[in-house]
Amino acid sequence: MTTFYLFSVRPEYAQVIFEGRKKFELRRGKGEGLEPGGIAIIYVSGKVKEIRGEFTIGKIRTGPPEEIWRYVRRKNPEGISPESMMFIRGSKVAAAIEIRDPRLYKVFISLREIRR
Repeated sequence: MTTFYLFSVRPEYAQVIFEGRKKFELRRGKGEGLEPGGIAIIYVSGKVKEIRGEFTIGKIRTGPPEEIWRYVRRKNPEGISPESMMFIRGSKVAAAIEIRDPRLYKVFISLREIRR
């Protein structure tokens, strides 16, 4: 049985996910409850406020933020920004979630529609 997860992603990061340039999503914490093969539904935050697509969760690597940062920079240097390190820096543990098969939906679902 496939498990679904909802990820809130800033617009600039969602764009590079759907373009196939971002190969890892960074999260604070261990990524507890996430399983490879699960589906991450992407809610684009900020002014967008829409569910726009999804990706399949690949490998999940956890460790100290500095270690995760080095790993992701080595594997996908063009898909990660210095702001990403700032995001995970304050946590004791961070997770790099491999993005596989990103899919942009043909029809987006707005937050307004969800709240109805």
